[in-house]
Amino acid sequence: MSRRRKSEDQATSNHDTVAELRSYAERIVRIEGERKELAGDIKEIKNEAAARGFDKKALAIVVATMRETAEERAARIETAALADVYLASLGMLGGTPLGDAARRLFDPIADPDGYAAATDDDPDRDDDDAGAAPVETAEPPAGAMSEETIATARDQGSAAAAAGERVFANPFVAGDPRRAAWDEGWCVQKGSDGMEIPDAFRRKKKPAADEAGEGASS
Repeated sequence: MSRRRKSEDQATSNHDTVAELRSYAERIVRIEGERKELAGDIKEIKNEAAARGFDKKALAIVVATMRETAEERAARIETAALADVYLASLGMLGGTPLGDAARRLFDPIADPDGYAAATDDDPDRDDDDAGAAPVETAEPPAGAMSEETIATARDQGSAAAAAGERVFANPFVAGDPRRAAWDEGWCVQKGSDGMEIPDAFRRKKKPAADEAGEGASS
């Protein structure tokens, strides 16, 4: 009698397990179908935007940025800043000056209120340092510049770095081709000792307290 009961219980258990497995599989199939339908809706929206003249790749970047968390945004900005520093050190800025985040990797300044300092339109603003270079208001010169002029600006940036001047001391205004050249010269000088990687070339380490907290919570 006990053997029969045991056999019946095992059959019931097997049936329940199979039913549970089927439930999981069916749920996945249903959600996969919903995802496929949603992907079709997204594609339709992208095509609609493209038909109106918007660039789909640019739109994808906007969407990705809108979905970012604060931590993801900070990581993206730091990565982009590091890339700018590397490009500047290789003389590959391509006429675009360092952004403020990249400048701060070389020249961090106090910002207790979390106030994001300058933009490229106001790159020298520094409320915490009275010795910072003043903001230029002159318009960039019109017309193409000679390679000699650009090279001179690059040499000036290198000399400024060698003299210990801050990267924020770039004297050329936004939009002036010499601004990027000056940045390149400054970065090449700061990263060319050949001994070890400068701190500005490294990703910032998390504070020890944060690392300890993460380890404790894991």
